[in-house]
Amino acid sequence: MASDDRSNVDLYGFPMVMSLAIHWGDDGLAHLELVLQGEKGRRTIRAAGVRNVRLPEVVGRLWLPELEIEDWSSRGLEGIRYHLVSRTTGAFQVLCRDLIVA
Repeated sequence: MASDDRSNVDLYGFPMVMSLAIHWGDDGLAHLELVLQGEKGRRTIRAAGVRNVRLPEVVGRLWLPELEIEDWSSRGLEGIRYHLVSRTTGAFQVLCRDLIVA
């Protein structure tokens, strides 16, 4: 995503999770990749410097309707700039340093 304002990215049309992967980089921090599918095609979200992940109970396919990106840079949390959250239940949440949406 070219813009620095990731909170304006529309993820509402991409509710179905195709894949979710978490790995630890050489920097010792967690990185997350989330591939979403919807009527508008696919979106891939890559989160770097992940500090917290909350996952819902998964039974069958994972759906994340009403997924939003919030800019948390003004909250003064070291190493946290973005909050990725599913507004429907709040059961899916990610706090991270950086996000790329493609």
